[in-house]
Amino acid sequence: MQAFDASSMIYAWDNYPLEQFLGLWMWIDEQIKSGEFVMSEVAFGEVKGKAPDCADWLEKHAIKPLPRTSDTLQIALMLKRLARYRK
Repeated sequence: MQAFDASSMIYAWDNYPLEQFLGLWMWIDEQIKSGEFVMSEVAFGEVKGKAPDCADWLEKHAIKPLPRTSDTLQIALMLKRLARYRK
């Protein structure tokens, strides 16, 4: 499972328009439906605020935002610490 962050999804939406890159968006759709691509509730909220048409597309294609739970927050904290450690 891979998680999209808001900025990468908005970048893709803005720079790879659906009309010109239909194959890419069909592939993303397949990845969402298979559960391979997910997005946190926080990231989805950011997309909804900055690119509502993208959020609408994601909802239409069954993205299921991951809820904030103690497990996901623990993992996020661990990743943040690892990122800081690697600098």
